[in-house]
Amino acid sequence: MFMTIIEVIAFIILSLGAIFVIGILCSNSVNSNSARKISADDFNKIAVALGAIATVAWGLFTYGALEQRDKAKAELVDLKNRIKDTESTSFEVEAPFIKGDGFFYITPTVTVKNNSNTAIYVKLDQDSLSVTRVVAKGDQPIPLETFNPIFYQTITKEGKAPLSNITIPIGAERKFNYLVQTNYPGMYYITFTASAMDSSGNLINKTYDGKPVKWFSSAYVYLK
Repeated sequence: MFMTIIEVIAFIILSLGAIFVIGILCSNSVNSNSARKISADDFNKIAVALGAIATVAWGLFTYGALEQRDKAKAELVDLKNRIKDTESTSFEVEAPFIKGDGFFYITPTVTVKNNSNTAIYVKLDQDSLSVTRVVAKGDQPIPLETFNPIFYQTITKEGKAPLSNITIPIGAERKFNYLVQTNYPGMYYITFTASAMDSSGNLINKTYDGKPVKWFSSAYVYLK
């Protein structure tokens, strides 16, 4: 936008200058002893001046088009790299469980593998992991109860320290471990969602079809 304003101002100045030159050229060819007439030579001078203006205008237009093309190419390369990095990163949910005396412990584990050429930065929300007890009616799952456990860095008597911003170095693997207790056997649907950040901790807000793009993985587990 800034370059476009400069181009417009430059074009206006050049156009005014060309008009001024045309006026001077025409005034030099006026017969002072007769009515003002414009000769064929004057028309040639005007045509040359107008041609110069058109040339400048075309040059500015071409420059702007090339600049936009280069910008679009750079954005396309960046998008391809991001897609490549995203495809090289995998999130997998596993949901082992332990049966106690009248209760169950579900221990969902999210494994993240970064096989891309850059580090990735994961933003966890309070509802990043969801554990939902479901029943099915035909092909339609019906939710009965939902848990949203938090990922903790430490759990001590002094307190619990949740962890929300996680860096996955190049070629590294990280596991996010969660814990849910339930008294009911049956089918459970576990989902994991996370947002991407840049190296400064700012969210990368990408959308598709009007919805935010996030990492996602899911799994079913049957408790019995």
